[in-house]
Amino acid sequence: MRLIVAVVGKPRNAALAAAIAEYETRAARYWPLEVHEVREERASGISSTLVRSREGERLRERAGSARLVACDPGGKSMDSEAFARWLQKERDHDRDAAFVIGGAYGLSDAILQPASMNL
Repeated sequence: MRLIVAVVGKPRNAALAAAIAEYETRAARYWPLEVHEVREERASGISSTLVRSREGERLRERAGSARLVACDPGGKSMDSEAFARWLQKERDHDRDAAFVIGGAYGLSDAILQPASMNL
């Protein structure tokens, strides 16, 4: 099992970036981990739908053939134990999982609809 995190943009705060790097190092001890930061779409003069669509294309490309897990405010909430059980099940079935995190305007329908789970 391989875990992929595909996210729009980079953290602008140095302390936050350092904390993320530390967490990535810890997580990589347990699963092969890939983190892909895709470019934010400039929103000046275009609709939020088009921004989401373009960012979604870049995210989808980075997720590859892995099961999509959309990290979305409207998604399902799980406690740590439920999440650990889900992750173990995915690992037992040797499925790659891609956690996809949108930008300022969220995720496009092209990501949300085919996602296996919305968190």
